[in-house]
Amino acid sequence: MSQQDRYDGKPLLKLFEFYVLHVIGELHESHRQGLEKMAPKLQKTFGGNGDWHDAIAAAGLISPEWPNAIRDLWAKNLEGRLGDGTRLSPQEFAELFVDMNLSF
Repeated sequence: MSQQDRYDGKPLLKLFEFYVLHVIGELHESHRQGLEKMAPKLQKTFGGNGDWHDAIAAAGLISPEWPNAIRDLWAKNLEGRLGDGTRLSPQEFAELFVDMNLSF
């Protein structure tokens, strides 16, 4: 499956992956800037306190505990303690986390 196929018909999928990347401190600056520009529209659509990541959390009903859980899993990934010792790239980690924890 190509990256584009992954997102076909799933408009929020990429935004949730950006959320995970933001939480682990791996969101690319150009994406962050674009998301900050989109924040008012995202807030209007999904709610939240005005930050793009808060609107994404509101859209997916992400609980307040998730950021800490995501960071803990990321730390385990960096230590090679997820599965067979393989370390995932930030994007792979975000995709896997979203796939395992959100329904699309």
